[in-house]
Amino acid sequence: ILLHLEALAEVAGFRGRFGFRTGEELAKFGIGLINIPYESQWGFTDEGRRMPLPGWPDVGSEKVAFKLPRGLDKEKFGIKRGESVLISRGEPLSSRIAEGSVTEADLEGRQIVININGKFP
Repeated sequence: ILLHLEALAEVAGFRGRFGFRTGEELAKFGIGLINIPYESQWGFTDEGRRMPLPGWPDVGSEKVAFKLPRGLDKEKFGIKRGESVLISRGEPLSSRIAEGSVTEADLEGRQIVININGKFP
């Protein structure tokens, strides 16, 4: 599941509003995608180009691409370039495997590219 986070500071509020929701409900709201196929990963660097947030280690970054499903509604789809997301296997708040920011969300080409913190498992 790829889940949109409006801002890092809103995670606590997000958990309160959406923590009890299923992945299907999050997708229906336009802030989540379920079972999107992995396409590729590239560009791992040992260090990030920007300073990490205070208290966060600099673990580098890597780009990861996923294939978007057909027929996404442009008006309803809430994940856009520059926004923070988390990637999980299953429930987003309990089985997170990576976090990052969207560098490209191409609905016509059906691809979303995410610059993740660290190396994608």
